[in-house]
Amino acid sequence: GADDEERETGIIEKLLHSYGFIQCCERQARLFFHFSQFSGNIDHLKIGDPVEFEMTYDRRTGKPIASQVSKIAPEVVLSEERVTGTVTTELRTDSANNVLNSSETTGRISYENRGECFFLPYTKDDVEGNVNLRAGDKVSFQIATNQRGNLGACHIRLENPAQPV
Repeated sequence: GADDEERETGIIEKLLHSYGFIQCCERQARLFFHFSQFSGNIDHLKIGDPVEFEMTYDRRTGKPIASQVSKIAPEVVLSEERVTGTVTTELRTDSANNVLNSSETTGRISYENRGECFFLPYTKDDVEGNVNLRAGDKVSFQIATNQRGNLGACHIRLENPAQPV
């Protein structure tokens, strides 16, 4: 029946005044969608947002289009509360704490939520106080979404440095 339609996931790639395009996550395809097919406030939809949808065919042109598009809420509820995690990838810095290589400008912090492990990116600007975080350091931080709508760690404080080996 209609209930077991396969819903796909994708990323909003382009938004125009009454329609947009979704880049499919599971396969190489871009799908057109009309704003009337979006459930929710279209003003809250941004390029880069993850969405789910059903693929259907345009009645007039027979082309594949996305219908019943809905935004995928991030699993993590953003809040003011601080969470703790562990640095897994440190920023590459020199002795003066300057980030060395522009491709290494983000590190990673792992944290657990409801039994799942998340790896959150962070940059030098997210660390409070001019401290160098090392892999294995215990930190506390807040979770935020960046401009692209991805989750990251911010306001990071060093809680418990990794023990020197």
